[in-house]
Amino acid sequence: MPGSFQRQRVDLPSGLRYWSIVDDRFDLVPVFDGFLFEERFARGRSEKTTAQYASGLVEFGGWAADRGLLDDLLACARSLGLFQLHLRTTPIDRVGRGHGQARSNDRVADIMGCVRGFYRFGARHGIVPSSVNEVLYEVVEPAAGAMPWLEDLPAIVARPVHTLPRSGESEPRTASLDEYVAMMAAPGVCATSC
Repeated sequence: MPGSFQRQRVDLPSGLRYWSIVDDRFDLVPVFDGFLFEERFARGRSEKTTAQYASGLVEFGGWAADRGLLDDLLACARSLGLFQLHLRTTPIDRVGRGHGQARSNDRVADIMGCVRGFYRFGARHGIVPSSVNEVLYEVVEPAAGAMPWLEDLPAIVARPVHTLPRSGESEPRTASLDEYVAMMAAPGVCATSC
């Protein structure tokens, strides 16, 4: 399989669209196309989501092809730690936003999530053995209170092996106790805001 991939929008005769992967001859790559088609139409993902997934799979496909791993996706799954390292340490080479910079942990996590989804698709369709899940996930006992929305906590859960902390940029930053004390001790703070 050629190592040069790019994402391509696919316009269906019905007017529906999704994003897929083409090789250096502009042929759809069947294994990636099957996953992206299913995500869009069987699982209800948006066109934008398939575009993001396609971008991640272009990176994954190129990395795997360069190492001769696309012919053995199970062996490739065993090397996903190296792929994650590649994502974290290799500057973005495509033209556009972020060119020449390292990917954020959030983007790396998104790509790794897409790759795990691709492998789950492969296991469902017999492309890879279901044992691939043992490479992608570790089985752990959930911490008490970790899933408060569940009435009965499951005995075990599958946690992705290749994870990174998210940036948390969308979460508000809280003041430490020392910052709070300093703020309250500042002259005029309570007079205007308390």
